[in-house]
Amino acid sequence: MLHKRASEANDKNDNSIIGSDLASSKKRRIDITDSSSSDNKSSIVASGSSSSSSGFHGDSVAHQIDMAFGNSNRQEIDEDLHSRQLAVYGRETMRRLFASNVLISGMHGLGAEIGMYIVCVVIRSCDCWNSSTLAFQALDHFKAEAGRFPVAGSEEDAQKLISIATAINTGQGDLKVENVDQKLLRHFSFGAKAVLNPMAAMFGGIVGQEVVKACSGKFHPLFQFFYFDSVESLPTEPLDSSDFAPRNSRYDAQISVFGAKFQKKLEDAKVFTVGSGALGCEFLKNMALMGVSCGSQGKLTVTDDDIIEKSNLSRQFLFRDWNIGQAKSTVAASAAAAINPRFNIEALQNRVGAETENVFDDAFWENLTVVVNALDNVNARLYVDSRCLYFQKPLLESGTLGAKCNTQMVIPHLTENYGASRDPPEKQAPMCTVHSFPHNIDHCLTWARSEFEGLLEKTPAEVNAYLSSPVEYTNSMMSAGDAQARDTLERILECLDKEKCETFQDCLTWARLRYYHSLNSYV
Repeated sequence: MLHKRASEANDKNDNSIIGSDLASSKKRRIDITDSSSSDNKSSIVASGSSSSSSGFHGDSVAHQIDMAFGNSNRQEIDEDLHSRQLAVYGRETMRRLFASNVLISGMHGLGAEIGMYIVCVVIRSCDCWNSSTLAFQALDHFKAEAGRFPVAGSEEDAQKLISIATAINTGQGDLKVENVDQKLLRHFSFGAKAVLNPMAAMFGGIVGQEVVKACSGKFHPLFQFFYFDSVESLPTEPLDSSDFAPRNSRYDAQISVFGAKFQKKLEDAKVFTVGSGALGCEFLKNMALMGVSCGSQGKLTVTDDDIIEKSNLSRQFLFRDWNIGQAKSTVAASAAAAINPRFNIEALQNRVGAETENVFDDAFWENLTVVVNALDNVNARLYVDSRCLYFQKPLLESGTLGAKCNTQMVIPHLTENYGASRDPPEKQAPMCTVHSFPHNIDHCLTWARSEFEGLLEKTPAEVNAYLSSPVEYTNSMMSAGDAQARDTLERILECLDKEKCETFQDCLTWARLRYYHSLNSYV
């Protein structure tokens, strides 16, 4: 449906902070005690029931929870992995999130989206069960009488819904609508059973954020009914009812709203997605579920020159811990193709800029249908915008920074382009750029500080923790059993064996080799 209504019931539960921080602030983990041992728990219920699936399943959510928490009573959350959330929410709020239990009722469409966003924030546990105006009132009456929703493309059902809505409106007295939009009601009837991926994704993000607010006590929640529609997205030209009839395909929901001709355009679209990080993963997932570039003539090209790091796993949901060190675009493309096997996607590892115009040449740009930006810096956005402006291609531009975001649709001869107005200077460097391609003094300083903390603060702290209690520390790492624990143990082994420094000369040798590795071999 193109219309949905969401409300929030405000039940104030006692949020108990379960777990204790380590004594030293130099430790790189947050200790969490199993909340099952406490009578006071922060719990929230989110309903995500709908009539059809959008392609996610409860087992993937459960897997992500297991990956984040393991199975032991005493769990450790890596600050490297959840650094973004810690920067936005703070340590105290994160403890509340870790100790929260969430029940999601329904794992089809909206419920799956809610679960995905909640798990990325790392709620302690998340149980997933399979279990709105005039048009909605008419729809309720229709369902009560017929025992079903209107059939997509059925003019008879559409006229019946219009008659019910007109009758309801007549009885409203002074509150009645002067001119009932029968065209809108007809579209509403055709799409009444539809669960659309873009709407589910948007509401999933909103509801997931509200759950985080409720569990953490941070930020002001929505204390009202929330209504959203996207009437402007409906077809403007008249379409025959047969164009909305089901085709017995996974895209029948979209066809019932937008028509089969529009779906065909989506499937044959040639899309260029620049970036496959947090936004890129969301775009690729949505396009795979919508059937974009899944036709015989369609193709999606995604490029990203970055590799997957541990900190990416908290928000870039197409990646898993075993993908660390692999190319983002390749892994994201494989994950998206698993969602929709007919997804025609090609992954590249090239930066988009003047230096790669031999790869992304004039023929490449001229053949595109639309360009989607998922970038983390202004210079790259300006370059892609200039190419789209030159070749007259529509551009979807968006960006995120903490809890803030922006989006801009650039359409040739209709809207201004991205470069027509300038954003204020970036106040902080994006971490993906810092780690892989630091190209100005701020990036280099941030990179150097990160390296210093990792080599001379975090690793020694882990070594000291191991030396103080080897058996308990080793058991804790074995209980975790993930890539994070393995990396930590490897660093400890290097520090105590392969790179052990006993004299000042050993320290000089270690520093010289580290300098050569970081600024020569690695580059």
